[in-house]
Amino acid sequence: MCIRDSNDTARNELENFSRELMKNFTRGYFGKELGAKKVEDWTFYSYFEAKEDVYKPILNVTNHTITPYYQAESFALISRNLALAGYRLRDLLVEVLNPVVTNLRGLLKSVSYTHLTLPTIYSV
Repeated sequence: MCIRDSNDTARNELENFSRELMKNFTRGYFGKELGAKKVEDWTFYSYFEAKEDVYKPILNVTNHTITPYYQAESFALISRNLALAGYRLRDLLVEVLNPVVTNLRGLLKSVSYTHLTLPTIYSV
């Protein structure tokens, strides 16, 4: 297997995982959580969840064995938070880039291309 094949496989797995996350955790699933815009709030709640749901169960076990149940619960929490982070990132990118795209569209509409000639290599 060449490097490209392994990258294609990894990309396909990541795309499948992303689709699965979006299917299991739709925007509607998060309700008002998506309305929270302060990064400080996101950090606080993520820290609290990690402390209570990820670290605390391990600290209460004497042999520190990670059980399949613990792994499944942790994976569910991580998946949920990953989907939430993806939606938040999307919202931030739209908020930041939307004015740029709008301005670029306006600029492109105002430019006249009639005086431009393409090199013959690009001619149709």
